[in-house]
Amino acid sequence: MSRVDIRTASVQGECKLMCPENEIRLREREGLLHPFEILQATAENPRRPKADRSKMVKEYSRPAAGRTEPKPNQLRPSNVLIQTAHYLINSILTKTDVHWSHVYDFVFDRLRAVRQDMVIQQIGGLDAITLLEICVRFHLLAGYKLCKESISVFDPKINATHTQECLKRLLTLYSFEDRPCAHRTEFESLYLLYNLGNTEAMMHTLSLPHDIRCSRCVQHSFKFTQLYLEKNYVRLFRQTKVMSGLELCAAHRHLLHVQSQAIQTMCVAYSSKSLKYPLGKLTVLLGFNCDAEVCSGYEKWGLNIKGGMVCFQKDKLKPQDKDEVMQFKFIESKLKEQSLQDLITGQHHKIVDGKNMGEESR
Repeated sequence: MSRVDIRTASVQGECKLMCPENEIRLREREGLLHPFEILQATAENPRRPKADRSKMVKEYSRPAAGRTEPKPNQLRPSNVLIQTAHYLINSILTKTDVHWSHVYDFVFDRLRAVRQDMVIQQIGGLDAITLLEICVRFHLLAGYKLCKESISVFDPKINATHTQECLKRLLTLYSFEDRPCAHRTEFESLYLLYNLGNTEAMMHTLSLPHDIRCSRCVQHSFKFTQLYLEKNYVRLFRQTKVMSGLELCAAHRHLLHVQSQAIQTMCVAYSSKSLKYPLGKLTVLLGFNCDAEVCSGYEKWGLNIKGGMVCFQKDKLKPQDKDEVMQFKFIESKLKEQSLQDLITGQHHKIVDGKNMGEESR
């Protein structure tokens, strides 16, 4: 990761609202208000809805050639950016009257605008760290919750690009800080899990200061990575029992591939027409949600299941569909252990006596 000078700011924001006044007037005049930003008393008038200034949040504006630099009154200082991020998490992300994909689209765009203001002002330090931690948690959670949606609703590649961008910038910011960062071990762990088996991610982890590298959550994630590289898939799924919901969201995009690799290994090791393996045992060992899900998956892989027993035959094995996704009950149960607000704002990772409670519980 390159070390860029991000400590000095060339311009300081002066906007004290979540959305600059000139943008509010423009979007109200042009009918560009989002349903989440409309004044409820005018919502029934689709032609002339009014803006609720307490709910207006600055849109992301794509940089374009010839566009002038934003003025200070169009940029929000760090305290307003943090206030905006908390508003999005506490008031928008928790909405239950609309599909979560609509919530994602709005929060994604507005958090992107938050990051844009942060970059233009070259905001660094703990304020930037707080903002990026929120962004990373949001993108990891969204990547899991919306993984089964169609590409027209949710693009996993775009979400993954922003997740990596936020993670790498966050880890760079950590490296500049002389003061302890409360959640650093959590995000070092998430980076390793999100890039499971990646050499660069492992080398980064090995180069961390001793106290960070030897923290419990980083050690658990490093162990998870070792099991993946050793192809010890059964122990890998057992390791998920000591991982947090967010850590499982980070590792989620690799789990179906792990299942596929485990099945391929078993097909070679146990390939025999007379050898049968208990279906229920396989369901537990490889983290499937139920026996029926195993049957469905095995039919895609070209395996034979009869009478609750699996017959492995390597000559009939079919490759895994790379675009296939699946949600897991054990991840769902972990995510239900805390509210969305606590998960995204980091309240699940409280610090007591300088130690991480999440780590101590593991």
